[in-house]
Amino acid sequence: MKKITSLKKSKKTVKSLDKKKKIKKEIKKKAMSTKSTKTVKRPGKKKKVTALPVKNMLDKKEVEKKLRTIIAKVMEIDEKTVTPKTRFIEDFGMDSMMALEILAMIEKEYNIEIAEEDLPKIVSYDSVIKLTIDLFNKKKK
Repeated sequence: MKKITSLKKSKKTVKSLDKKKKIKKEIKKKAMSTKSTKTVKRPGKKKKVTALPVKNMLDKKEVEKKLRTIIAKVMEIDEKTVTPKTRFIEDFGMDSMMALEILAMIEKEYNIEIAEEDLPKIVSYDSVIKLTIDLFNKKKK
């Protein structure tokens, strides 16, 4: 009789562990798929767990900082000299090879594809920021 009850208990334990795993997967899945925070109810628990969303949009300040670093590295200049109104060709004498190198680094950093037709759009720091954010957001949709 003791063996039967212990088997029942172990089956219940396995079922509850499976249920917990399913709940954790559901929470992760909901967090990955949402833009806003959602509350997920956990069976058998009084507390609600809030699933935090994954960033679907880029933070402009973070993008500006990272792109400033990339541009300064490629152009071999100080990061402080890259301002929002900086025009690459007029201010720093950027050539097409530097522009391609900047594009390649941006593509690698943000996992986006920038078409060669977009190369002429890269004339200033502001245009690079706008292009990067636009392409990233298009990719996420």
